[in-house]
Amino acid sequence: MPDTIGMNYHDAKSEISWELKDAGFKTVTVEFTYVPCNDAELNLTTKESNPKPGTVLKIADSIKITLVVYKIGAEPTKAPTKAPTKAPTKTPTKAPTAVPSKTATKAPTKASTPVPTKKPTNTPTPSGPYVAMPDVLGMNYHDAKSLIVRELKDAGFKDVSVEFSWVSCTDPSLNLTAKDQSPKPGSNLYLANSTVQATVVVWKIASDPTATPTKAPTKAPTKAPTKAPTKAPTKKPTATPVPKATFSDFIERLYNCALGRTADASGKKYWSEEVQSGRRTGGECARYFLLESPEFMKRNLSADDFVETLYKTFFDRKADAAGKKGWVDAIKSGKMTRAQVVENFIESTEWCNICAKYGVKSGALYHKATIASENAKAFATRLYTCCLGRDAEESGLNYWALALTNLEKTGCDAVKAFFTGTEFVGLKTSNEEYVRRLYKTFLDRTPSSEELNYWAGQLTNGQMNRLKVLAYFGSSVEFTSICAKYGIARGSI
Repeated sequence: MPDTIGMNYHDAKSEISWELKDAGFKTVTVEFTYVPCNDAELNLTTKESNPKPGTVLKIADSIKITLVVYKIGAEPTKAPTKAPTKAPTKTPTKAPTAVPSKTATKAPTKASTPVPTKKPTNTPTPSGPYVAMPDVLGMNYHDAKSLIVRELKDAGFKDVSVEFSWVSCTDPSLNLTAKDQSPKPGSNLYLANSTVQATVVVWKIASDPTATPTKAPTKAPTKAPTKAPTKAPTKKPTATPVPKATFSDFIERLYNCALGRTADASGKKYWSEEVQSGRRTGGECARYFLLESPEFMKRNLSADDFVETLYKTFFDRKADAAGKKGWVDAIKSGKMTRAQVVENFIESTEWCNICAKYGVKSGALYHKATIASENAKAFATRLYTCCLGRDAEESGLNYWALALTNLEKTGCDAVKAFFTGTEFVGLKTSNEEYVRRLYKTFLDRTPSSEELNYWAGQLTNGQMNRLKVLAYFGSSVEFTSICAKYGIARGSI
């Protein structure tokens, strides 16, 4: 039994799942019980596990583990949802041009560069007002950023930003791993500064990315409109709410790519509802179609044809000769199973972008879409029109669209940021005008005289403040429907 005492509860669950599945258990279930605490350092970290760390476990089809976790405040209403069953064995960021020979000779048993679950031993313990810079050299770039932000925020920094610069390389084993960092590992950071900005130099195969990642804005754009609108816009949003790609289109594509046929009506309806409801991610659907579907199994594809099908499904193209050979050799040699190969493809940026196009969660753990979905752009454009009364500027639109696509922000997060942002506050709208814009944004209509007088009266009499009214509108059935139409997670205020 792995020792996860003191780990973050999510990392503990992942560690247990990886270790026991690698050892031979087919199904590993991890449940949580919570004990209240007042110490922020203990919040959501493992206090105890059952079985105890080090206990010898007999390999079986399934096992259930219980973790006791410190939790500030009351016990959550339900335990965290089940973590992915296995970390990806490799995280390609684009269609692989070749799988290095050493990859095909030994199948990794877990993620090559997982986020450390404990502080690195070479990180000095901070003393006085200083904190040591974490060492992320050699880590996957995404994991490196996560570690720096988590370590320094836990230490007391309020604002931690990490930017990347890229250097070309030809060695696949170095692709997208940290080569250098600033400040240097172990450097003393003055805690009283409250903010810190780190730069990580990353190896990148071939040419530099087309664009270096930029710091995302933390709130709605602050650019003032040339003229403050005097009333809520009455014209329709410039981007219509009609989806350009639907959940059913995503499922139709899976049937075509994996099974080589048009979807039957009942199957298409079932799987469309699964992804629309969020019960399954795009990756989970692909796993079923390619690894579990009786129809696919009956096709009895050779390793060559199987890999070609993966390229078509996950990359929307034919396989390149070198890349295909690497994956086929890995399967034929027994160094990687077909399931492990599928996990690699799910972790690609191309798959994330395909899922984003249809408004579907990709299921990838370490990568995100780099292209915003058209529906997310339309939703964000609508906010600029309805809330601020102006057209969106490109930088702000791209930020919100991509954040909504990658589920980093919900519909309510975005609306709250717009209505409480510097630009909207600067408009100094009356209570009546505020209510009109709420109706336009959340309900897609203008209020009746009775509705306008009621809500404006609540604000004028001080019975409710603007944020509380905003929360009421955010939980409305109408706004839930609007978010669903655009494929956006609604969230709450």
